[in-house]
Amino acid sequence: GAALAKGLEIRYELAPHPPLRADPRLLAQVWRNLIDNAIKYTPAGTITVRVEATPSQVLCQVSDTGIGIHPADLPYIFDKFYRAKRHGASTANGTGLGLALARTVIEKYSGELWVESEPGVGSTFFFALPLVSHPQPARLAERVLA
Repeated sequence: GAALAKGLEIRYELAPHPPLRADPRLLAQVWRNLIDNAIKYTPAGTITVRVEATPSQVLCQVSDTGIGIHPADLPYIFDKFYRAKRHGASTANGTGLGLALARTVIEKYSGELWVESEPGVGSTFFFALPLVSHPQPARLAERVLA
């Protein structure tokens, strides 16, 4: 919809990964929020959605080639109701709740959410979630028999 209307390219680089211990509906909201923000603040260019798995976690990111976030705003963007000044750019509509809610969801599942941004170059929002660690069958058997 909105990305198509602006002529933005959305790239997906999604690696398979083991299951996460998180509510899929809540994770979908986090993804939707990060992607919607990227579309909102990217007048032209590309948005890249990437998922990588390491042995201990899944690292997710949404990168854009948008207006970026002014360094003065960076410490506050995850605060409830905070609206970045957009220094020289038109202010986009929104409640200022999306990123605060995203952080709440990710931290609920022992994850982390952070951002790297450069004005005029773009932003990358990252979140990392721990993988579910499955007990080894041998250890499970030892516990049952002990």
